[in-house]
Amino acid sequence: MQLEPFRDFLIACVGASASFIGLLFVALSVVLTRTDEGKLEFSDRRLAESSFTALANVFFISLTALIPGVNIGWVALVVAFFGFRNVWRLFARLREEKDKGDRRSDIFWIITSSLVYVAEAWCAVDIILKNTDVFGLNFMMGILIGLFGTALVRTWELIGIRRN
Repeated sequence: MQLEPFRDFLIACVGASASFIGLLFVALSVVLTRTDEGKLEFSDRRLAESSFTALANVFFISLTALIPGVNIGWVALVVAFFGFRNVWRLFARLREEKDKGDRRSDIFWIITSSLVYVAEAWCAVDIILKNTDVFGLNFMMGILIGLFGTALVRTWELIGIRRN
């Protein structure tokens, strides 16, 4: 697999995703201090879980890609499955929520996340089948950038900056 041109990018992704996961835990502790019961509301839980899933996704794909001779398609397929599983759990929790207020933002993120993880799975299969295909690798790197962006937006919203 031709991952050498992406090596510096992947090293940066590993370090950045690990750092952002740590900062997400700090953000969660800040959010928990603002609650009376020490429990997260659904919207905060959704933001935290989806941010963590996206960042873990980037971390494991990037870390595995740095191992010489490994086909990252297999890892990408597994983490896409876990990402889609997380989206499904959030959708099920959304349906169970008693407060049926304005959920357009929740539905938007659930649909968007589903599409990203389906695209990631498609790209992973493409990389598995066409081990030397540059298009699949470029597309996967774009997905990693997109996952970074969505995780950062969700974490920003989690700490309450956009709400206030």
